[in-house]
Amino acid sequence: MVERRKFGSDKTEASANPRSSEAMEHFTHDEIFRVMVDDSPLPVSIQNNEWKFVFVNEAYCRYTGYPVNELLGRDPKSFLFPPEDNARLVQKRLQASDLTNKLLPEYSAVRELVRKDGERVRFHVVL
Repeated sequence: MVERRKFGSDKTEASANPRSSEAMEHFTHDEIFRVMVDDSPLPVSIQNNEWKFVFVNEAYCRYTGYPVNELLGRDPKSFLFPPEDNARLVQKRLQASDLTNKLLPEYSAVRELVRKDGERVRFHVVL
């Protein structure tokens, strides 16, 4: 059963229009994060500066077949297929972490990962 959450007052005109600034005042940052990321039907992950998972939502767990405790602290390159080209991966990660680089060139690719059950699935990554 899906839990429905009610934030703010649904009787105001502002809450009827979620794009209005008044409607957004009813949400805390935690509630916005939960609605947009944690409860998203799309797989979402957040990595730290060492490229290790610090957050994965439930959709990400379903997509990869791994439970949260097997993903947190792990580098996602460990289940890419074919194994990530180390030179290209190192280059992209250096670009992303280079604080002197004002604009990060967009990196977009279709990759495959190996799910826990061994099935390969495609995903689109944009950095």
